[in-house]
Amino acid sequence: MDSDSVRSLSRRVAIGVLFLAAACTLSALIAKRATNLRNSTVIQRLGVLVLGSALIHIALSCLILFALGAGMSASTCSAAGIIGLVSYLCTKLLVFAYLLERVYVVWHLRLIPRRKSATYRLAALPFLAICAVFGYVIATRHNELRPYASPGSRSRFSCHLGVDNTVAAPLLLATSCAFSALLLALFLIPLLKAQFTRARTIARKSCLASAASLCSEAVVLGVLLWKGGWERSFVWLGSCGADVLLNAIIIYSITSSSHSTSSFDLEASLPPPTPYPDFASPRSQFSKSSFGSPRPSMSRAHSLDHFSFAQAAPSPPKVAFLLNRPLRGLSEDLVVEFDGEDGDEGKTSSGSPSSMAFLDSLHSNYTPSPSSSSSPPSYPPPQSPKGSTLGI
Repeated sequence: MDSDSVRSLSRRVAIGVLFLAAACTLSALIAKRATNLRNSTVIQRLGVLVLGSALIHIALSCLILFALGAGMSASTCSAAGIIGLVSYLCTKLLVFAYLLERVYVVWHLRLIPRRKSATYRLAALPFLAICAVFGYVIATRHNELRPYASPGSRSRFSCHLGVDNTVAAPLLLATSCAFSALLLALFLIPLLKAQFTRARTIARKSCLASAASLCSEAVVLGVLLWKGGWERSFVWLGSCGADVLLNAIIIYSITSSSHSTSSFDLEASLPPPTPYPDFASPRSQFSKSSFGSPRPSMSRAHSLDHFSFAQAAPSPPKVAFLLNRPLRGLSEDLVVEFDGEDGDEGKTSSGSPSSMAFLDSLHSNYTPSPSSSSSPPSYPPPQSPKGSTLGI
């Protein structure tokens, strides 16, 4: 085996080890974050999607490079260009969507809807432009098989992938870097003006993620432009894989888990809202601590189940009603006292058992005199009897 074969084999082994390490790392990160997704926030779900998309890109790159062989035929080379570019750009879109969501959290803390947020709409318009640019780059991609004479290679051709160096590559570099710079500025402004520690922490971590995305993308696209828009398949897929792996690790580090108590996302960082008091709800049962000392009315080890409010409550004041009615045989008014107690209601001052029945009987037995038809009867002015407490 000559030196060229050893060099080619060692390169393939090194690339395979790097891809395997990246796949294992992303799998471990997803296993830690993909727990209790139903109760997670939008940012946490986007973080898991970024990790999953990066893992898919790494897995597809390994499949193309080591299983199918990008240089085996024109179809495999074209598939390598389509799959690698689409998975890479989809991962970058998820990264931008994640950063866009953090812009909304930093600026408004989800206190207003997204459609009413001027800052969110300002950042969403370039995001839509990025989607259009990515679609144009995918449509104008290039793939080509070139002769490659190496004793250690399985094929005699090498797959080269690239984009249009005149329009697509500069447009992709300009729009991606401009959008990353815009996100970085939107994170720096709250970082300088925020008065709350957690808001500054969210802005600081978001600045790190945006700066890392800007730097990695600038390096990848800058090298692509320097190479004239063309690169070999393993260089293209490897550089894109390194970019998405770096972004995924940074997003994992700044995103808290769904069950973490030290989350800096909105649901975990903000205190729970104070509910309005329910004035219409009935009062809760008295506790033992509300009584300073035990009362005689409380028995059985002061159990409130046997507590009688009628015994503990003070008796209402007695009210005397003076009845001035034209009753036959009565020379003075009748004073009736009501004390408001159950079972004692309606006792008269003379000790009658039922004042209401007594008054009804008097009214039913009353018959006016014959002289009352011509002229109304005259009665002496009422006089309050002795012992009456109220005269009306």
